[in-house]
Amino acid sequence: MSEARREPVIVIIEDESATLQVLDLFLGMQGFKPVPALNGAAGLKAIAEKKPSAVILDLMLPDIDGYEICRQLRADEKTALLPIIMLSARVHRDDVKRGYAAGATRYLKKPVDLDMLAAEVRRVVEVARHEAPPPGIQDKDATGPASGS
Repeated sequence: MSEARREPVIVIIEDESATLQVLDLFLGMQGFKPVPALNGAAGLKAIAEKKPSAVILDLMLPDIDGYEICRQLRADEKTALLPIIMLSARVHRDDVKRGYAAGATRYLKKPVDLDMLAAEVRRVVEVARHEAPPPGIQDKDATGPASGS
């Protein structure tokens, strides 16, 4: 298979198994190659091994919180530019701002519209590097409703 046709690998770090299964199945149907991980350690291992095009990262994990995972990825030159979409039930304004401060490429609130998530994954894969949105978008994300609303 040529490089241009290879399915982009997306590591999904999510501790809720039902949510992880839905995201895994849906993203697979959208032409991505999802790699599920039920905790932070498994997610970091998958990132090191699979070298994904992007990461979908929950914040509330049983071992390492998503903010810390994001900071670790940004601090490592091999993953410093890896696009990271935080997807969390933590919807308070300060949580979103903290996510962007930790290095999120995008912060989406649960419940999320799956088509919107897929579009965002496609966008960050196409850009192929971490680019935080401008402050106006970050503020809108912080004060707006859940991403599925």
